[in-house]
Amino acid sequence: MRSKADIRRRTSEERRAICQARSRAVVDNIELWLRAKLGLISQTSKLVEAIRYDLSRWQGLIRFIDEGSIEFASNIVERSIRISSEF
Repeated sequence: MRSKADIRRRTSEERRAICQARSRAVVDNIELWLRAKLGLISQTSKLVEAIRYDLSRWQGLIRFIDEGSIEFASNIVERSIRISSEF
């Protein structure tokens, strides 16, 4: 298993390949599981509301798998926003 720092040093194409190998099957299975649960849970529950929210943003969530230039962890992005907003 590679460390996050090791992955960050790689090219976009290499990062994409790593994400595809590590994450594609996992997120595909999570999506299938969430969609299956929608039919089993009361449609008025908060849980269904949360699942629908997640699924409505699914493409944005999994974008890191298809685009090696996107950082999965948002800490770097959050720090840059925090720093720029302080000035």
